[in-house]
Amino acid sequence: MIPILKSLQKKYGFSKPIVIADAGLLSNDNIEKLKAEKYQFIIGARIKNESKLIKKEILEKSQNIEEGNSFIIEKNDQTKLVIS
Repeated sequence: MIPILKSLQKKYGFSKPIVIADAGLLSNDNIEKLKAEKYQFIIGARIKNESKLIKKEILEKSQNIEEGNSFIIEKNDQTKLVIS
């Protein structure tokens, strides 16, 4: 993945793109390589793959939000979940 991103950067002359993908398209290895190369990325996620604690927080917060709005849960220093 990194060689493709660098090729696109060179070809079109732009700075590092933000990678946006479905979780099924990016392996943990690719995610670690993106981090190592300092690329920013947005990945789709499935609630069923989250911890019980995160699922509980999502359920609690989602009961108090209006339809069409979203909220953020910080998983750790580098990972945020945007729930809508």
